[in-house]
Amino acid sequence: MIRIVIISFFLLSSLLSFSQTPTDSVKTIQTKKLSIVLLYNGEQMVGEIISDDGRELLLSTEKIGKIYLSKSQIKEIKEFKSEDNIVIDGDYILESPFTTRYAFTSNAFAIKKNVNYSMINLYGPEIHFALTNKFSLGIMTTWIGSPLALAAKYTLPSKFKKTNFALGCIIGSSGYLLQGAGFGNLNWFTTTYGNRMSNISFSVGFGFINNFSKALSYRGGPLLSIAGIKKIGKRTSFIFDSMFSYTRKNEDVITPEEIKLIDGFGNTYYNYIDHTENKKITNIAFFIMPGMRFQKVENKAFQISLAGVINVHGKELNSTPIPMCSWFYKL
Repeated sequence: MIRIVIISFFLLSSLLSFSQTPTDSVKTIQTKKLSIVLLYNGEQMVGEIISDDGRELLLSTEKIGKIYLSKSQIKEIKEFKSEDNIVIDGDYILESPFTTRYAFTSNAFAIKKNVNYSMINLYGPEIHFALTNKFSLGIMTTWIGSPLALAAKYTLPSKFKKTNFALGCIIGSSGYLLQGAGFGNLNWFTTTYGNRMSNISFSVGFGFINNFSKALSYRGGPLLSIAGIKKIGKRTSFIFDSMFSYTRKNEDVITPEEIKLIDGFGNTYYNYIDHTENKKITNIAFFIMPGMRFQKVENKAFQISLAGVINVHGKELNSTPIPMCSWFYKL
């Protein structure tokens, strides 16, 4: 457990230093009037439009200079907005809806309207869409359609350029599993420092799970999360996600008692009687998930990560690795 905490602290310190990128390597586009040109093959180009004769477009780019593009290749041309798109080491990095998400948790940046996304995991699909530029909803489930959860996030107004805040909530039901009797809720507050490409987030919240038919099955407690993302190449980002939970719950604890018996011939026997006692049991879970995200085009990305889960239930300690793959698609 101590080793995991030390590794987590080292990774998070690195992410925090990455998010404080010097203004020479990460800066806002302020000079040229730039446009984003999206091609049908999924590629995207940023540059200044020099001419457009209706059949060809002459685009002046930062890295390869002037290039002619046939209008039949072009799917869409849109304005390059400086507040959402940045330059890193001479490369234009465009915003995508995936920048609001890590592996499991999300940051305080908003999913902007008409920039929605779906996420397919090994265990099931998700879809997230923006109702406004500040408020979004999401639906998460498994491949069998149960359990089912509804997620909501609202990005709060912030006067700070690099600091953002958000409130979130997930409400879930076991669906047809447990005859719909199982349910849960998670509420959190997130602070994110950095930009959409390189940032670190701190979240605090409270969650619980329960069963309508068993009042004593309630389990709830505080949760903490530290997560971040760092773009380490034009198409590659390092992802770090983590979550810590602490809960206490009344459980029946069975303790065997040894009884010594001696028969009439002097032989000794041992018998055991189980004593059941209702005690309040502490459960501590720590989850850490580093990974890599690969994104060659604007409308999709692939992510692979490895989660380490440590669970302390009373006096029992269990740990296990969980590999995870995710596919992102812009809608």
